[in-house]
Amino acid sequence: MEVIENPGEFSSRFARWNVREDLSGYPWIDNRHAPFTPLKRALPLLNIALISSAGAYINGTEAFDLDAKDGDMTYREIPVEVGAGDVAYAVKGYDAAAVLEDRNSQIPIDRLREYQENAVIGQLNNVWWSVSPFIPNAVRVGEELGPALVERLQRYEVRAALLIPASRLCHQTLGIIARGLEQAGIRVVIWANQNVRSSIAAMQATSRRIFEERSVQSVEDTIASVQEVFRLQNADELMEAEERYLPRTPDSARAIVLAASRGSEMGDVTAGIPKTMVSIGGAPLLHKLVAQFRVSGVRRVVVIRGYAADKVHAPDVEFVENEDFDGSGELLSLSKAAAYLEGETILSFGDILFRKHILNNLLAETRDIAIAVDAA
Repeated sequence: MEVIENPGEFSSRFARWNVREDLSGYPWIDNRHAPFTPLKRALPLLNIALISSAGAYINGTEAFDLDAKDGDMTYREIPVEVGAGDVAYAVKGYDAAAVLEDRNSQIPIDRLREYQENAVIGQLNNVWWSVSPFIPNAVRVGEELGPALVERLQRYEVRAALLIPASRLCHQTLGIIARGLEQAGIRVVIWANQNVRSSIAAMQATSRRIFEERSVQSVEDTIASVQEVFRLQNADELMEAEERYLPRTPDSARAIVLAASRGSEMGDVTAGIPKTMVSIGGAPLLHKLVAQFRVSGVRRVVVIRGYAADKVHAPDVEFVENEDFDGSGELLSLSKAAAYLEGETILSFGDILFRKHILNNLLAETRDIAIAVDAA
């Protein structure tokens, strides 16, 4: 796999680019594939290296060249014993206020040494590497800077590397370096804040919706389940309690889906397939419906099909045929599946979707018959 997949195309566009610090018109690399090196040893057994793109260098030594169109392809190898007060920064493309106040915001040497002392990681390599924050020529990063850093990390027998980008362009620079490291068998972690920022945006959107609707039910389909929270914490005891004390879907529960009609009101859309197989968001409506049942614990799903029956399919469901679908109604279709009308049974049209809480409320209902009606 190439470190840069279309180097010729990038070089052609880069040659026409007028250098601007705001990167207006910059020809960003578009790699579609990524190498992956699995972590074969636990962190407490690894020698871990740090690579920063904050442009750090030791006071009194040569700074990075920030004016060259291609960028500076050199690196600085800095012993971990060098204190924050002895480090200066060549800054371009990012605000250095945070790193000048506390270098750990970009170069977390102190935090990593604490991890080492507490056996969270095995050993922090005794030198760390710094590269320029402004290196526009991505091809040269892949051909020169990346291989040079691979050689240095291999010499120190580094098995994993933590890469910390300082700016927008740094994400590309370190991403290219990371591809070279991965191909050399060195596991890579890129420390970026996009996950935190996306989490904040998602939490704000969820909170806004709960506030506006004065209900939590409508957001249940779009957020992580409680089980997923417990899984991430490896909290088996909490998961067991969830299973023990919360209502459960009976093992005998089943769903019968009425999907025999064409849906002629949809015109040409259903000229060759029934409406239950119309694609919604990239998947047939029926597949989405079956998935909703499975998420709520309804494992047995029976689908009654008629029009274009050979086009109606879904994984792990049972089918009942209604050859008299033309001109007949839902009751006739349902009668074809009379043998399945036992115990806890959910009846559903084949052309609808619903929120998770609606199905869960039906499954929790204790009365003999309950109907969910769309009041819109």
